Amino acid sequence: MTIDWLDLKRTGELRAYMIPPTNLDDSFGELTSIDWSASSITAGYYTDTRTSGQLVVVGDGYKRDSFIRIVYTIPEWNYRTEVGTYAVIKDDATRQNGQWRTTLQLHSMLYTLSTDKANRSLVLSRGATALTAIKKQLEDAGRKYTINDANNYRFSQATVMELGKSRLSRIYELCGLSGNRLDVDGHGNVIVSPYVAPASRASQYEINLASENGIIRPGISRSSNHMETPSSVVVAYKLNESGKNTKTIIATAKVAAGDHADAGVRGYNVVEFYELSDMSPKTGTRALQIAKDKLKAKSIERISWSMECKYLPLWEGDIVDLIVPDGVYSGRRKCVVKSVDFKLPYMDMSLVLKETASPDNDEED
Repeated sequence: MTIDWLDLKRTGELRAYMIPPTNLDDSFGELTSIDWSASSITAGYYTDTRTSGQLVVVGDGYKRDSFIRIVYTIPEWNYRTEVGTYAVIKDDATRQNGQWRTTLQLHSMLYTLSTDKANRSLVLSRGATALTAIKKQLEDAGRKYTINDANNYRFSQATVMELGKSRLSRIYELCGLSGNRLDVDGHGNVIVSPYVAPASRASQYEINLASENGIIRPGISRSSNHMETPSSVVVAYKLNESGKNTKTIIATAKVAAGDHADAGVRGYNVVEFYELSDMSPKTGTRALQIAKDKLKAKSIERISWSMECKYLPLWEGDIVDLIVPDGVYSGRRKCVVKSVDFKLPYMDMSLVLKETASPDNDEED
């Protein structure tokens, strides 16, 4: 059945189930007496654990130490999706009017890897592979996983990952080396798949701000660093040579004349300054190249859009085309879903979309 998500004549149902921590395919049964209006779910593309939330339960129906799976259905469309499967990391409660209200703090299966600290170093011998090490970390933690045609990396020399680090940080390091992205699906399976930049992925959905069907609520907002991009970048490196006076290498890279960030256009300078702790080779030519690279990265405009809408089958990391009918940024804007917050129980969404032409990170370069 093809679903028309612009059709608002639908009635969704939200349910929660208690899941045995040792078997994600089993269930202790449905958890009822939930105050959905006080509960929440959120997901973020740039967050380490991807998704979290809270569930407020009235009474004593929650089986302590069970995981929680949240499921959203639209019965008349035969639509069902597992929103997320969560570990409960806190279950504080208050008693009012003769009833207990328990707030279950929910975190993804990736979070459970962040609390599992290593009591010994991990030695990866020459010839070892990143995927084998990732699988071992997940299996030792008891996490189910799926490897989706992931990239591999073979160590050319012995490598040691120090003790005290969490399994999550180790896996992220291994994913970084092998060019993979770490995620988690709604069933609670950890997913390892090749990293593909949002700009290189095809759009999965279109959101038209001019649509009159009511899917998008009024009040969309836009943010940009257009006015903050630098006019120039200065880098400095203190060269300490034994028996000689300290010398500072300084290099400056400037935007081209006529660029919007040029003081002759904008009316004032914005100068970014970086003091380097190391540089190789230790030359003015290298310092200038670093300044040019930083200027190029800092000059890329970051544009994001915030809006509220009725439920759409979108999740963090999905790619959408945003159709903007007017204004400075009118046209088709390709975006990645940076974050989504669900307003329960109707699963209305607060979306933050980040344009894929922006750098694929959540921090300033």
